[in-house]
Amino acid sequence: LSQKFVWASARPGNQGSIWQSGNGIASDSSGNIYVETANGAFDANRGGSDYSDSVVKLTTTGGVRDFFTPLDQSTLNTNDGRNLNGGGLMLGGFWLGYWYNGKINDIDLGSSGVIILPDSLGSAAHPHLLLATGKTGILYLLDQDNLGKFNWRGNQDIQEVSVKPNTTHIHAGFFGQPAYWNGNLYTAATDDFLKQFAIANGAISIPQQSRSSDAYDLRGATPAVSASGTTGGIVWAVDVSAYPTGPAVLNAYDATNVSTRLYHSPSSGTDAAGKAVKFAVPTVANGKVYIGAQGELDVYGLRTDRRFVLPGWMWKPIPFSLLAIATLTAFVLRIKLLLKRRQRREG
Repeated sequence: LSQKFVWASARPGNQGSIWQSGNGIASDSSGNIYVETANGAFDANRGGSDYSDSVVKLTTTGGVRDFFTPLDQSTLNTNDGRNLNGGGLMLGGFWLGYWYNGKINDIDLGSSGVIILPDSLGSAAHPHLLLATGKTGILYLLDQDNLGKFNWRGNQDIQEVSVKPNTTHIHAGFFGQPAYWNGNLYTAATDDFLKQFAIANGAISIPQQSRSSDAYDLRGATPAVSASGTTGGIVWAVDVSAYPTGPAVLNAYDATNVSTRLYHSPSSGTDAAGKAVKFAVPTVANGKVYIGAQGELDVYGLRTDRRFVLPGWMWKPIPFSLLAIATLTAFVLRIKLLLKRRQRREG
């Protein structure tokens, strides 16, 4: 492999990193690349090169094709406690801005990643959709062909859904991606329930269609869906609330109604997972569910109770000749038994 290009989301020292809580970078059918950036300096609306707190669309050669930045970007960023556009207060290599002005919100848009949605969900006006979110706790439904850039009068997005709104807490909103399946979006923000939203014709239906009875503390969850096409959908999510000393808990829900929980792993005993790690995402493959834990990989599959399992040969088709012999043998043994009983009575 050889490196094809490097794109800097912000100038050195101006933050704006691409971390997305470990979620991957998205790409559309034309090969354009989409990333979400963390908080930091922003001047792209004035022709600059700082794209913090933004959804950025890049070409296959690393040029910026389009971007979206929430109108409250300055609020999300300046609450980090640093004056990134004019320097900050440092001592011994450490920023003192956190104590200097008491503002420590640090609200990243980039704590999540972009989801490219199927074209079947679009409308005539907006045929190509994507979904973005972050610590703001808001779902931003965007047009892939016109992300909206920055507009101080109002966000030029298609729709915003306030799932768990946040403008003040570092550990709030989304730390990971929602999931999509069969006309449904699944979200699990920090200190919130797993929620199911319907999406069609370029719009997300509100309020949610259903929600779980259990909440996801600490960092929320990134759900994953397994299904057989459009049927048999199961939503999987890992509860890492017990981090760092307690176990991860794997939950499974009916994808058509997430208020129905189908399974959850125990917090102790044989089937308990290892100690939780942040940003854990379940992976479903080969009929099993894989989750990462501290120092181990936990693999879950269907339980087989061997007390009720018949030998494999008994499930095979029985030849007619063998069936006929067995029937005749049973008939002869029955006749012999009846004859013996008659002899005993006569004797």
